[in-house]
Amino acid sequence: MDNNFKIKRRVLTQFQKNKKELEDKYLLLKNNYNNLNNEFNSYKNIENETKKKYDEILIEYYENKKEKLNINDKYLKLQNEFNELMKKKINYESKINELSLIIEKLTNEINELKINIQNLKIKLNNFEENDKNNQERINDLVIKEQILKDMNGKLNEEINELNINIKKIQNDYQKVIKYQNNNNINKNYIIASYSIKSDDINKEIQILNCCELNKKEIEDSCELFLNNHKIKFNFKYKFEKKGEYTFKFIFNKLLTNTSFMFSSCKNLIFLDLCNFNTNEVTDMNKMFSYCSSLSSLNLSTLITKNVKNMFGMFLKCSSLSFLDLSNFNTINVTNMEDMFSHCSSLNSIDLTNLNTINVINMEDMFSYCSSLIKLNLANFNTNNVINMKGMFANCYSLEYLNLSNFITNNVNNMSAMFFNCTSLQFLDLTNFNIRNNTNINFIFGGINLSFDIITYDRKLLNLIKG
Repeated sequence: MDNNFKIKRRVLTQFQKNKKELEDKYLLLKNNYNNLNNEFNSYKNIENETKKKYDEILIEYYENKKEKLNINDKYLKLQNEFNELMKKKINYESKINELSLIIEKLTNEINELKINIQNLKIKLNNFEENDKNNQERINDLVIKEQILKDMNGKLNEEINELNINIKKIQNDYQKVIKYQNNNNINKNYIIASYSIKSDDINKEIQILNCCELNKKEIEDSCELFLNNHKIKFNFKYKFEKKGEYTFKFIFNKLLTNTSFMFSSCKNLIFLDLCNFNTNEVTDMNKMFSYCSSLSSLNLSTLITKNVKNMFGMFLKCSSLSFLDLSNFNTINVTNMEDMFSHCSSLNSIDLTNLNTINVINMEDMFSYCSSLIKLNLANFNTNNVINMKGMFANCYSLEYLNLSNFITNNVNNMSAMFFNCTSLQFLDLTNFNIRNNTNINFIFGGINLSFDIITYDRKLLNLIKG
């Protein structure tokens, strides 16, 4: 009996010891997640040991039936504890899997962040490079600004010289007017000089030209004088010897139409219009066109307040180097197409007083003005213009063009507007607005777009960037 008691005691002691170890292991698993795998391996060892002890207890059980129920209860309890441990094990494994997925997701996000950081570095390098390029452009603009200032100084000197010449010419005209007043000369007349070469002798040379619309009006109102002798009026005159001939066209009534008046008079070298009354003229279409020998033209006394059409007014006046429009009133003009086209000898045009508020058509207005270096169009109003086709085309010498005041909301044709402007160094198109239906074919045709162009219009920007 003592022996059995000792065995039972030993078994119970051992059993309690094993239970405690299991509880300790369980608490250790619960408190230390990072050592879960090691603890789980330890648990397996404990499990094997527990099974071994269980087998021993089972043997003991058969040896001592009296203790069977107690040991069985303990076994069931241990089995339940074991099952609980297995459930916890499964929960831990599930959490490990979840953590693995989270770690994988975080790894992917880290990789994406690395790629984003790399892209940001590339963008930063691009920004630094652009900043460097912008700084270079700024330096270029500073240099160009100085060049423009120097050019402006030279132009101001030329303007002052021109103003002095204008004053001299005006003084000469005042003397002529004073002489005319003192001698009671008719107040509505034109004086025109023609240069006749050997090849022109015995030929009928055009001294006046008119279109069918105003031919009869001029014939009925004009008298012709040569060297103060009245001669038979004719639009053409036959010259018998070479030299310079001065004609006087005296009008006994006011004209309403002077279109084509001196058009194609290629021998015309001088015009005095200071006593020509154009108060009622509404059409000056091609009035001086193709006067290829005319080098100077003072229109400061010409009344143009009622004129609506100046189409081709100075077209192909290829020798014209001086043009005075200082008192031009163009408030009612709607058409300025070809107005200065092919005036290839003009270095500058003073357009300060030109009012363009009602102009609709500016097609080829300055095309082939190949000697123009700069144009001041600061007073131009383009609100109503719908056609700017070829407006500055083939202005080969034009270097600086500021069109920041140009409003182009109504323009539907800008094709070839700056075609072959090969000397351009600066172009300001700040307020240009290119509509979807606007024709801009070849707007910058034939020129290198590496110079400075200021614009905020997306369509033009895309065209410039290519």
